[in-house]
Amino acid sequence: MPSDAPGAEPAGRHARRPRLSEADLSSISARHAMESVGRDAVWPVPDWRAMADAGAEPEAVALVRITRDRIPLRPPYGVPQSTVRGGSAVRPEGLVRRDYVRMLSIVRGRLMACRTVGEVQDARTAILADAGAAGAGAAGREQLVTSVWRHGQDTLQVDYRDMASARQIAATGWPCGTQPSWQRGYVVRGDSETGFLLARGTAVAADGFASEAAAWEWLRAVAGNRAAPKEAVPTRPRLRNPVREGLAPRRGGCPATVPWLVGEFGLRSLEFGRWVYAAERQALADAAFDALHDLAQALGLPPASIGLDGSLSLTFGVRTAGGGYDPLLRTIAMPRTPSGELAASWARAFDHWSGEAGLLKPVFAPRAATGTARRNGAPGLDLANLSGTEAAAWGSMSSVLWRADPAAASEADRLAAELQRHEAEVEEAERQRRAWLERNPVTARGADAAGYLSRIDRWLLGRHTEVLPRLRHDLAAAVRCDVTAGETSFAREARRLSVRGGGYWTRPAGMFARALECAVNDSLAEDGGHNQFLVHGVEEGRYAEGFRGDPYPGGQERRAAAAAVLAVVAAMAPRLAAGQEPMAQDGPRPRSR
Repeated sequence: MPSDAPGAEPAGRHARRPRLSEADLSSISARHAMESVGRDAVWPVPDWRAMADAGAEPEAVALVRITRDRIPLRPPYGVPQSTVRGGSAVRPEGLVRRDYVRMLSIVRGRLMACRTVGEVQDARTAILADAGAAGAGAAGREQLVTSVWRHGQDTLQVDYRDMASARQIAATGWPCGTQPSWQRGYVVRGDSETGFLLARGTAVAADGFASEAAAWEWLRAVAGNRAAPKEAVPTRPRLRNPVREGLAPRRGGCPATVPWLVGEFGLRSLEFGRWVYAAERQALADAAFDALHDLAQALGLPPASIGLDGSLSLTFGVRTAGGGYDPLLRTIAMPRTPSGELAASWARAFDHWSGEAGLLKPVFAPRAATGTARRNGAPGLDLANLSGTEAAAWGSMSSVLWRADPAAASEADRLAAELQRHEAEVEEAERQRRAWLERNPVTARGADAAGYLSRIDRWLLGRHTEVLPRLRHDLAAAVRCDVTAGETSFAREARRLSVRGGGYWTRPAGMFARALECAVNDSLAEDGGHNQFLVHGVEEGRYAEGFRGDPYPGGQERRAAAAAVLAVVAAMAPRLAAGQEPMAQDGPRPRSR
């Protein structure tokens, strides 16, 4: 066929691939035809780039590709004899294959000769005309045309959706070249006078570029940041067989019983879940007995104080799938499989007990000594229920965990107090002005009224436009300094982790629990031992690389935090020894409304 003929195809890598024709059907068996006749045999995948190099528009090539991909892979066997939409007799498979190959050859010849989008849109008319000439009568023409339909839908009709898909495909650089994945779907619009913008579809991704190259370079940098390996969130390593070594034996070789364990540590109760079998219960009881003794040793407490004056319960395999402390039930709920979170859970229980110690009436919401979280800076503490020594220990511990520069905190506190004083003065002046206006109607005002109102209005204007905005700006700067340069690395790392965690890592109770874990782990390590059932995965530097942040303190801050936590425990020890437990009722309590 000449190159300028209607069915001519561009030369390329697929030019020599054999194509199945209608004449070939007579030389193959029915079984072989059933297996071999298909779209790829009649119309092999064209060399799309060669088609574009021969002068076809990229969008036209994309439309041809879309149309080809819509055509069924196999002939529509099982169609009725008389018409596709009626009749009961099934048409012979040989006739169906013949019509499929004949029609697909017509479609291939017409579409591969198209060079513009308009020619592809008009090709359907020419294809139907060729089909009418090749088919015997109206029924034969209908059987021929519908042999390349899919599920009764005309696959040769090009609509607006196909046009949009073709434009999108051509915008990626196909078929002439391969566009980088980070560039696909984006276009740069504008000129050197108005500037350039980067858009994806109808949405503007970025604006204000001096050149087209600057826009693409910006997109490349953004894509590089997205493709960079994501830093993992720290998680406690999975613990299979907890190890306890380097520590003195606690049970003298005797198995720990529930009454012994409850009495030894002053617990309210010890409970096992229904699915914790007898052998597991004994192993968990022995491990818990040793771990609680090690905890008491590390904190410098008598073992009977671990139960927090009989207010604390311990469960295994009950109410929770993971380790944790339930403040409503005053219960440390540990899983059946050891997780190494016993020390952290006890820290939260101790925090809760200290927050409610000495209260004269029950509270309806759990109250912790570590205070409430704030958006910036250290948490707010409410230690009125504690003695001066106890409150000082908790306050000092909070400062050690959060503030590395006391000067930054003191400056923020001074500015906050000054701002509060000026706001109170403005509020009082406005109140007096309103009262004066109410006492002095307009008709009864003398000559001095205008001067008085003018002076007070000037004073208020100066406060609202100069003094208060300046103080608010200085206070915000001081708070930012407190959050950055004035914060410990421990607090900064927690804030980094909380960027996508909703503030979980900066909660005061969690900060205290992680600091106590470090104190217990390091105290046992100084004695040459460790207990993974009690504390696990808190070694210094474990999360220094490959993670979004390090949830545990390190270096000098780690030692200072451990000392501050042990000082808090020592300050609360006399209250524990004296049996001064919280006045709130133990066990379940109503939730706050």
